[in-house]
Amino acid sequence: MDKSNDVLKGAPRLGATRRHPPAPRLKGGDAPITKAPLKRARREAVARVASEGPTRWMYEAAIPFNAVTYPSFQPMIEAIGQYGVGMKGPTFHEGKNGCSIMSDGWTDRKERTLVNFLVNCSKGTMFMQSIDASSMIKMGEKMFELLDKWVEQVGEENVIQVITDNHSTKEQKGKTIANTVLMPSFWNTIVFCLKVSGPLVRVLRLVDGEKKTPMGYIYEVMNRAKDAIVRSFNGNEEKYKEIFNIIDKRWEIQLHRPLHVVGYFLNPEFFYDKPKIEHDAEIMSDLYKCILRLTRDPAKQEKVVAEVSLFTNSQGLFGNELVVRTRKTRAPG
Repeated sequence: MDKSNDVLKGAPRLGATRRHPPAPRLKGGDAPITKAPLKRARREAVARVASEGPTRWMYEAAIPFNAVTYPSFQPMIEAIGQYGVGMKGPTFHEGKNGCSIMSDGWTDRKERTLVNFLVNCSKGTMFMQSIDASSMIKMGEKMFELLDKWVEQVGEENVIQVITDNHSTKEQKGKTIANTVLMPSFWNTIVFCLKVSGPLVRVLRLVDGEKKTPMGYIYEVMNRAKDAIVRSFNGNEEKYKEIFNIIDKRWEIQLHRPLHVVGYFLNPEFFYDKPKIEHDAEIMSDLYKCILRLTRDPAKQEKVVAEVSLFTNSQGLFGNELVVRTRKTRAPG
């Protein structure tokens, strides 16, 4: 008998579909084990690590993070990814892709002011000219004309920046600063800033301090800060109205919480000296908000209200001689 026929019997027919064994399954009837999730997880991990590089570079170079929205950003990332490992970034001169016109002023032994003009590019730095600028160093317009001449000679399309280091520029800036400082409006602005910032700084010191728990004091201190600002402007609302709008907006967003109000309400140092606190609609509203948030049990809510009544009427433990004597010397907590 021809043994080749036996061999062919075990072979698949031409055009027949080869059946692969089913993928192994985990215990408990879980889905089959595949490599796709592992590859996807590895790819996501690599992407996270890769994105840390540009982010760290942007942070060190003080580049605004909204630069990632520029149309050229994503193509740059894809181009780097296509190159792969080992790509070297552009050098300082390659990044500039142009030349710089530089002027450097200095004084020689004869007390003459000399200015050197140089051109810097990726090939190096080339000296162009040195002139005696003693008669024109205080004339900013003349120095501009000299720099403009070199820009035209090199070609405006080739110049990416002009770097100057001369006496006229510094002297002009110095005069501008001196004139600004001597203006009455400058000092009026400084006084305005001090009147506004002084009370607010005291609030910040309380929040960051460790001597007293700020929760029971921040509401009162903020009120005192606003009162101090009003007094500093002699009650002229036009001078502090805009500032109060900014303070109130920031207060509502970051600092004003019902819990802060309750801390103020339950602070004996303030409550017993200010009977109006108990009749303030905003304060009482925030108090009941906190009680409702504290517990949903009606019986417990009523018990808390009863305890609050003891506090407001200075009854029970709150009327103890020692407690009364230390209302203003011990921080609540």
